Amino acid sequence: MDARPRRLGLLVLAGAALAVLAAVLWLARSLDARAERALEAIGSELLGTRVSVGSVHIDLRGGRATVRGVEVENPRGGKLAFSKEPAIRCDEIDVAIEPASLAGDAPIVLSEVRVRAPRLSAEVTPGGVNLLELVRRVVAASPAEVDEKVDGTAAPRRFLVRRLGFEGTSVRADSRPVGGDLRELALADLALTNVGAPRGATAAELGQRVLQGLLTRALAELARERVGALVDEQLQQFKDKAAEAFRDLLGPRHRP
Repeated sequence: MDARPRRLGLLVLAGAALAVLAAVLWLARSLDARAERALEAIGSELLGTRVSVGSVHIDLRGGRATVRGVEVENPRGGKLAFSKEPAIRCDEIDVAIEPASLAGDAPIVLSEVRVRAPRLSAEVTPGGVNLLELVRRVVAASPAEVDEKVDGTAAPRRFLVRRLGFEGTSVRADSRPVGGDLRELALADLALTNVGAPRGATAAELGQRVLQGLLTRALAELARERVGALVDEQLQQFKDKAAEAFRDLLGPRHRP
């Protein structure tokens, strides 16, 4: 038997295998890129300022996703005069996905989301407080409009988060522009359960609740520490509303 047809057949099979591998790799990268763009767009729409994401890696077979290098720019506009430093930074967010929930129309179940060492930079200036301005924008945002604008459909997929944890949260509070000081504050770790229960929440709904809860908690700590005498009255309202915000945020129970 002539060996040339056999070699040709092997070359064709090898080429087909390489083509399939290339297609799989392209699809994986495409999924990561789409998720990265969606996170940036949803965050930017909710906060009214630029949100950037360094990278997203999704492993559907392993039921894992990792988001790295999240940064939220300080709000701009009007009399606001905040620094060019990010208002929020987070190096890594780890997500555990229940693969079986990806099929069908039921909510996609995220068994755990771990937000690792988020860092908030609170700036108190004569024109206002950056985190206070961000939480006002989040509260005023319409998740339905954001979802439709980003997802392109009036019926986006919904999500249910079994456990959401904030680990190692810190706040850098700078009130020197109003005669105060510079402080480093640490917030206790927090775990919340059944975020979006019972019917699930869209990506924008989850984003709004999580951002509102994180910012409100930081503002409540600023009020408790009396950071910036000129804005104490504005901040104090969040001290009493923090627990309520977390109850509304993510389920009937939470633990500090």
